[in-house]
Amino acid sequence: MLYDPKWEQQTNPFSLTSLIAWLEKQPAGKTYCYTDGGECLIAQYLQSIGRTNVRVWCGGAYETRQGRGQVPREMWRTSIDEPSTFGAALARARALMPDTELG
Repeated sequence: MLYDPKWEQQTNPFSLTSLIAWLEKQPAGKTYCYTDGGECLIAQYLQSIGRTNVRVWCGGAYETRQGRGQVPREMWRTSIDEPSTFGAALARARALMPDTELG
């Protein structure tokens, strides 16, 4: 097998790019409750990257078995607007991406 330099690229799970990649894999019409700190979009995303016992609070603060933190503002803004579907959240996330980061 040949070496591929892409193997060394580390993706920041707390980047808008990572959230967009995850949202692209979700059913566009599926809804989420952004006020449910255990099942909101951010909680589901954190679970998808291996966090357990996730709890999310207003403003994007979270606590998991692995520790506490704060998601970036853009991630939080993507998750709280209406409509609360993964497809709509994906559109909001893409709209927040700087033009230079769009592929």
